[in-house]
Amino acid sequence: MKRAGMYSGRYLNMINELFRKMTVAQIFPALSGTVCMLIDSIIIGRLLGVDSMSAYGLALPLLTLLIALGTMIC
Repeated sequence: MKRAGMYSGRYLNMINELFRKMTVAQIFPALSGTVCMLIDSIIIGRLLGVDSMSAYGLALPLLTLLIALGTMIC
């Protein structure tokens, strides 16, 4: 008599599919936030100068935290 494992093929396929969907759903907000911060740093560095870039560097952890919270809520 064959004993069924904890995860049969059907459940394993469902888990893999959900994992892929959640991975894609997390990659796009993280990527868009990173690109946004990169573009902001380029614009600030070229147009506003070194002092503004250092202020942006100080505010960057807060911006990263806000992007992370926004990703968790959506």
